[in-house]
This record gives sequence, C-alpha cells and structure tokens, in this order.
Amino acid sequence: MKKLLLFTLLFISVTVFSQTEKNKILLSGSTNASYLFSSTESSDYKTTNIIISPAIGFFTSNNLVLGISSLYKNSKVKNNNYDSKSTSFGISPFLRYYTPKENRNSKFFVQIEGGYMENNNISGSVISGSFGLSFFFNQHVSFDIEGVYAHTVIEDNTINSIELDLGLSVYLGKTKE
Repeated sequence: MKKLLLFTLLFISVTVFSQTEKNKILLSGSTNASYLFSSTESSDYKTTNIIISPAIGFFTSNNLVLGISSLYKNSKVKNNNYDSKSTSFGISPFLRYYTPKENRNSKFFVQIEGGYMENNNISGSVISGSFGLSFFFNQHVSFDIEGVYAHTVIEDNTINSIELDLGLSVYLGKTKE
C-alpha cells in the first residue's frame, strides 16, 4: 500500500513542462451544474442547468489556443407563472491564453468565445469570458477549474449567467525532450 501511495505521489508531482507549446492539439471537455436568475419586464426567472461542453483547439503559438467548442444544455426554468424544461445546443469559436510558467504543475488561463445557440428551435447568440486554472497530472492531461460569465440573447430574452465548470483536457503532440 505504501509503494502504491509513493508511486501515485511521484506520478502527480512529476515536473511538467511544454504542455502548451505551438502546434499541439487541445482536446477538452467540461461539465457543470449551475443556477442562474434573470429578469424581464414582466417576470423573474430561476433556472437550473446541466451543461456538457466538449472542445478542440490548436496551439497557434506557445500558450495560445484557437478552437471550437460545442454545448449541450438541459434546463429547468421556473417563473411566476409556469415551470418548463428545455434542451439547448450551441457551437462557438474560442481563443484561450495560458500564462507562461506560473508553476510547472499548473497554469492560469483566460478565454473568450462567442457563437450560435439554439433552444427549442429558437436560435440566438452567446458571448462569454472566463478564467481558470489547469492542474497538470503529466505532460498530456490536466484537470481544469473555470469561472465563466456568459451573456445569451434568444429572441427578446437576455440571460446573464455566472458558472463554475470542471473538466479534463488532453494535450496531443510531440513533447520536447
């Protein structure tokens, strides 16, 4: 048991570098459960969401990723007059920047994205900004924690949300020796 614990600690604490180099590919997936509220002229809404969001990106330079993400969201909405359930799909390009060498086992990042969303056959737009921290297990895998602010407009409804996403990222490509 002690050998297994020692091996696990060594595996996690390996000095990691070159995860976010130019020409690497980022495969990422996150999920969250969120609670948000919004107001219109006629009522207040309370929404509970379950979100799954896979993404793929390409490091165009060291620490800079250009990619595309998709979204599947299942929502439950309550307001003064009714309860409803809905499913949303979305797709958007993103730009993510990792801070260089904060710590060899973790890196902060910021991200912006904007794109298309469809909810119950009604289309709209979304723009978001986020910041997060990637904890690298090794040169190819990280656990990500991300705070997201999103502004969504669908027909006459505007939804502003703050979310906490948890995810895993895989970094593909050759590593420097």
